[in-house]
Amino acid sequence: MKYADYIERKRHGSLDFPIQHYFLDKDNPQYIMPPHWHNEFEIILVREGVLRIFLNAEKFILNKNDILLIMGGTLHIGIPENSVYECLVFDPGMLKTKASSKYIEPFLSGHAKVINLVDKKHTEIFDVVLDLFVEMKKKAQGYELSVISDLFKLFSLFYKNGYILYTENQPRRVKMMAKLIDWIENNLSEQITLEKASEISGLSKKYLCRVFKEYTSKTFTQYVTELRIENACFEITT
Repeated sequence: MKYADYIERKRHGSLDFPIQHYFLDKDNPQYIMPPHWHNEFEIILVREGVLRIFLNAEKFILNKNDILLIMGGTLHIGIPENSVYECLVFDPGMLKTKASSKYIEPFLSGHAKVINLVDKKHTEIFDVVLDLFVEMKKKAQGYELSVISDLFKLFSLFYKNGYILYTENQPRRVKMMAKLIDWIENNLSEQITLEKASEISGLSKKYLCRVFKEYTSKTFTQYVTELRIENACFEITT
């Protein structure tokens, strides 16, 4: 598994239908999510076991049938514990029409987000998410229409139930961490030092170490070392 496959440059789905479904268990090479971010939204549904998710340093523990919606541009990492889970990654821009623009645009501009759904046992939302995954797996004739319909229904339920939180743009620290992780990925063959990372991020070395551990659950050195090993293993097997 190569980290570069999971940053925003990866295409999920096609240009005409930018949405991709993933089923992940312990036999899947993408089972563990390394720290990454992308502009698309991601819906996670846990089928079995426990999945620990870090979103911009905030920790969530997902159990069976828990749902989490990850906003675009959010740095996240997933640590499964004997779990089976499914992900749906999609571009919310596909939902923007003349009629829906006022509801979808706040998400595209980063001024709105959906509150944490993990502790919201909302049956109707769960049923819509479940149908989304079923449609993406079956891919019956016209399934694209059903999927888009379900996504519209999902956002409608978010608004109806007061699950929308209006925010300012992404915090500076989040953007900085995304930039820093991208720089590490693109310079693995070079000498990567804490001093250089401090220079790029504009943070002191001490504060950078604290923030990096907070966002990735790893020390700076541990993260770089593991990423290099992972990258080397990928090169050997391809």
